[in-house]
Amino acid sequence: ASAASGFRGESIDITASLVDVDGNGIGGMLLNIFFAPAGTGGNESFRVGRGVTDDSGIAIVRVELPTDQEVKTYEVFVGFNGDKTYQSSVSE
Repeated sequence: ASAASGFRGESIDITASLVDVDGNGIGGMLLNIFFAPAGTGGNESFRVGRGVTDDSGIAIVRVELPTDQEVKTYEVFVGFNGDKTYQSSVSE
């Protein structure tokens, strides 16, 4: 996922990609976008959006930054639930 910054209540675009083991983009797949407090390794994460990858495996997801979260730095994680061809995965 791409780096982004903003303030509570604003909208930002997050760009994420999904590729196979050979680095080829995987299109038509649903990605879930999560925020987690920085440094927690994804613990305490919460979903803020979802998007479908295009033919190149890219999803651009517009996310409204939650107004009810504590003001601090969050990390973005992207999750893919997998399907009959591809295993589930989560960004690092």
